[in-house]
Amino acid sequence: YIQAATAPKNILILLDSSGSMKGLRFSIARSTVSKILETLSDEDYFNVLQFSDEPQYVDECFNDTLMPASVDNVKRIQSKIDALDAQKFANFEKALTKAFELFRKEQNEYSSHYLCNKAIMLITDGAPENFDHIFDRFNWPNKTIRVFTFLIGKEVPENRQTKWMACVNKGKFTHISTRADVQENVQKYIQVLSRPLAINKAQHKVWSPVYLDYVTEQGQILVNSGKPANLGPFFEDSYTHQGLGLVLTISMPVYDRRDEVGPKEEIPQRNLLGVVGTDVRINELMKLIPTFELGVNGYAFAITNHGNIVFHPDYRPFYVESAFRAQTELKLRPKYNSVELSEVELPVPSEDGKTKAHPLRHYFVRLRSGGHNMTTIPVLTHCDGMKRAAERQQEYHFQDIENAFRLVFVSPKNHGNFRPSVPSVSDFKS
Repeated sequence: YIQAATAPKNILILLDSSGSMKGLRFSIARSTVSKILETLSDEDYFNVLQFSDEPQYVDECFNDTLMPASVDNVKRIQSKIDALDAQKFANFEKALTKAFELFRKEQNEYSSHYLCNKAIMLITDGAPENFDHIFDRFNWPNKTIRVFTFLIGKEVPENRQTKWMACVNKGKFTHISTRADVQENVQKYIQVLSRPLAINKAQHKVWSPVYLDYVTEQGQILVNSGKPANLGPFFEDSYTHQGLGLVLTISMPVYDRRDEVGPKEEIPQRNLLGVVGTDVRINELMKLIPTFELGVNGYAFAITNHGNIVFHPDYRPFYVESAFRAQTELKLRPKYNSVELSEVELPVPSEDGKTKAHPLRHYFVRLRSGGHNMTTIPVLTHCDGMKRAAERQQEYHFQDIENAFRLVFVSPKNHGNFRPSVPSVSDFKS
């Protein structure tokens, strides 16, 4: 929903961890940060900066940079936030300066890929002044970085400064009094970031990563004994489950784009009205693959723009809980929807044993696709139920599908280059 409603975004969260935030306020602030992180998708980048007398990144491994909003990164930052404590006094000037300097650094390094939304999320119980000199130095007059302020606590004596910071920087001010208000108020920033898409009348279609349908996830998935737990094009023949199974979702936003209104109607604010979408079963996509034309050792798979698997012969989202019954129940593996390409396509390791970048990941994710794009690399394949491994040269052809994911056809090297010649009947008679 959120990925369809907004364009890709870079977000830096500033968390006030001064002594005035102790107790319930800091608990609400931590919950607010956690909920903001849950609204991020794979297309987004983020970081969290806590500040009291000195600003400090929550994760020291990502100092002065933005990290991808992957499932692993979000969960790691959430666990680190839970361990934070409030102390000392808040130095807003240092925190805001450090935040804007990070965005300036990122823009200088990645200027050609820096057209996404940029925002600073300030979470505090109040600011002593509006710090207009910092905004004048870094953000005005273009105001390319939005500022969203979240005022924490019930009895807040003054909100003019935090409200001013948000309003003059094309953001939004939100007051969060209790933990129950966090979820509803956090999502208000999404409407603000969605307005440029509505004004430009952008056709913003988004494909989700692969995930298990809710009805299927809540029910049982049974498989006949002896059948593999990986995903095949005709797995319904041996699997029993409710719901749609593994699916992708394509969605797009619906905006208020009215140009003319009646005399008694409100002026349209270009707001987000909602998101419309539909599910596409992975199994139905796999049935469209002409496997009979790929040969005995040929196969096809698909990956997202980030290199995660959509479907693959070695993609095993389930595991067998017990294998000693006529029908066994399958359980879902952790992080099943973020399986990397490097986990199913195994290149032959180098002779020196050093770890190198996966050649296929760079080839598929970074290079522009085309019908004739091809690469050949040696890989390790398994057979006999993963009891044996063999080294094989394979050719990889790939093509983009509507900027949604990439379809890859794999065949052994020189496959189809030779054809057996069989003598005719007349040759035998002669």
